[in-house]
Amino acid sequence: AAQETGENYLETLGEGYLPHEELFRLRGYRQICGWVRGFFGRLCDWLQEVKSRGMHKGVLEAKQYILKNYDKSLTLQELAQAVYMNPTYLSMLFKEQVGTTYIKFLTSVRLEHARELLERGMKVSAVSSQVGFHDARHFSEVFKKTFGITPDQYKHGH
Repeated sequence: AAQETGENYLETLGEGYLPHEELFRLRGYRQICGWVRGFFGRLCDWLQEVKSRGMHKGVLEAKQYILKNYDKSLTLQELAQAVYMNPTYLSMLFKEQVGTTYIKFLTSVRLEHARELLERGMKVSAVSSQVGFHDARHFSEVFKKTFGITPDQYKHGH
């Protein structure tokens, strides 16, 4: 994926940056794992940023709109109106540039927020409505289908 951008991530870290030398100085498994996690986390953030620069303005605005309004009922028609685009064109362009449909993106945003709320100990029914699922049973089904465990199991496992 990094090569597909046409840019070089290591060049953004500064001239002469040699990650293998940095790794060589680390001691122990924990330090090495921490460095690798950090390095690849920053690489992923950089890839997202590079990828978003080439994204259509309407798609970027649609993603931002979803991130701000995931807790509301949000149809494709409403999303398209919010970003001043034709719904069919937005749907096609969103899938092409984001790699998933707007509804799958919206659902993943909702579920990530749900996990955070469950980790804080909130009740499943409260989490469900707070992240835009107005039917707790449907929320539980989608959560289990996505993560392989129920929201209650997730909540008690963290």
